[in-house]
Amino acid sequence: MIVENWGYEQPSSSAGGSGLITVPDAGAVNALAVTSTDLASLEAGNVFTVTNIVASNNSSASISINSATPINIVGSGGSLLQGGELTIGCDAEFIKTSTGLICLLGTTNGTVQVKSGTQSNHAINLGQLTASQNNDLKTANNLSEIFNNGSSAQTSARTNIGAQQSGISLITSNLLSEIAALGSTAQSTAQSNLGITGGGVGGGTSGRLLGIALISTSQTFTLASGTNTIIAEVIGGGGGCLGLAATDSTHFGYNLPGLPGAWALVEIPVSQLSTGSSGTVIIGIGAGGASTNSLTVSNSGSATTIDTSVVIAAGGAGAVTSPSGSGNYTNTAVNITYPSGTLSAVSVVSPSVILKTKTSADYLSKLPITMGTFSATSLLVANSTGGNVGVSCYSISFFDSNNTFPRYGVGGNGSFLPISQPARGGNAGIQGAVRLWMYS
Repeated sequence: MIVENWGYEQPSSSAGGSGLITVPDAGAVNALAVTSTDLASLEAGNVFTVTNIVASNNSSASISINSATPINIVGSGGSLLQGGELTIGCDAEFIKTSTGLICLLGTTNGTVQVKSGTQSNHAINLGQLTASQNNDLKTANNLSEIFNNGSSAQTSARTNIGAQQSGISLITSNLLSEIAALGSTAQSTAQSNLGITGGGVGGGTSGRLLGIALISTSQTFTLASGTNTIIAEVIGGGGGCLGLAATDSTHFGYNLPGLPGAWALVEIPVSQLSTGSSGTVIIGIGAGGASTNSLTVSNSGSATTIDTSVVIAAGGAGAVTSPSGSGNYTNTAVNITYPSGTLSAVSVVSPSVILKTKTSADYLSKLPITMGTFSATSLLVANSTGGNVGVSCYSISFFDSNNTFPRYGVGGNGSFLPISQPARGGNAGIQGAVRLWMYS
């Protein structure tokens, strides 16, 4: 671009007297250098042309006139050059400013700086355009700009486009906490809609099974990671039975079994446990009632507990007075009265609930009701249906439906003592236990 006389007073030209100073570049990269007597008296407002630029600038640049101290070159926006404004072989027009700088007005092949626009018809520079683009949504990003600005921006965006009504939309990053915030009824409804059996405490488990554990010693047990609900089978320690007095040559003796410990299936939310936040549960196992030689006083079992008081499964009562020596040994029909005491109960603290439990009626229905005639030869006892049973009066455990050993929580079994036998102690009850099913 050739700039003619702009109306400024110019020194006389060494290039033919046209009044426009034109000199070739003799400098280097980022450092122009020109020599001309016409530039010796260069004043503010004077324009001159430098032809055939030696090298393209790659950063800020300066110009030395007649070997004087280099002067910084600025663009039309008043900023130092950034690179690419001057290109090798181009011609460039400059004006000296009132502040003593050299301002680039234009080139034949370079990039011209543009001052940031402030009005509607102003040109904008690349910096302004980039900043503006940073505020724009880009199709290829699929609205990720809004997501990256966080939940507040997401909420505002949904509101602005009418995608959210009264805050009922679920947000993926919230992991369904909107349902949890509405309470147990909303959670149960959501579980039902998803086809999940149950619906929280009292309605069955609602998560997947994470593990099963049988606990037979008192301890602080570590739950499977992620456990939110526990189904616990609990039983207290079984009661003991009385001792047996010595028998003579014409009498036999027997004692009765102790009652089993209280039994129940209980559903417990982990959040209720005092140690729930640490993922543990405190288990206390009830001991069985100790054996005794006493003929009148037996020992009851101890309670099995979960978190001390959240669940208490009482121990079984000890057996009642033994009718030792009350029957003739030969051809004597004997009717045995089994323990009449009420079966101990299981208590829980809400929101834990008992899903199933056993009563004294359940216990007594499991026992033979009468013993028939003792036979001197077989030492067997006929039950009420005519068959034979062993001479011992047995207790049961509700902990295992198959009554397999170790039969936790069972009362001490009763015993039969034939004629002419020394006294013997009663059997002890068996300790309680806890079985846990852990659900997410």
